[in-house]
Amino acid sequence: MFSSGTKIRACADLIRLDLALGAGFFMVAGEIFAIGGLPPLNLVLFGFLTLFFISGSANISNDYFDRDVDRINLPTRPLPSGRITVPELWILFFLFTAAGFITAALLGPLVLALVIVFWGIALLYNIKFKEYGLVVSH
Repeated sequence: MFSSGTKIRACADLIRLDLALGAGFFMVAGEIFAIGGLPPLNLVLFGFLTLFFISGSANISNDYFDRDVDRINLPTRPLPSGRITVPELWILFFLFTAAGFITAALLGPLVLALVIVFWGIALLYNIKFKEYGLVVSH
């Protein structure tokens, strides 16, 4: 049995906290660049949270679809190590996805539509397209 601290650390590992936080900060930087100054607090907050949650959601699903490879190459990751179960992973995935969609909706229907499209692309990549790698032509 794992402690609650171990579960919290495993969740942070699943969402790749550094990447999710980075996505949120880059969103705020993009808002500042687009507006030419500091945007209203609600745009900063909801923009940050939208990208934080959607990035975390994509990272969570990535761990599920990489679980067989991770069992061999990264056995200390949350899923192969048993620190997180598959049902717990999916609960966290759905919570992060819902939170990302809600905060995107608070920014408007166009933002929500774009977030859904990019979330879908990330999920499709994790499910299927990753196996093809990147195609580079010379």
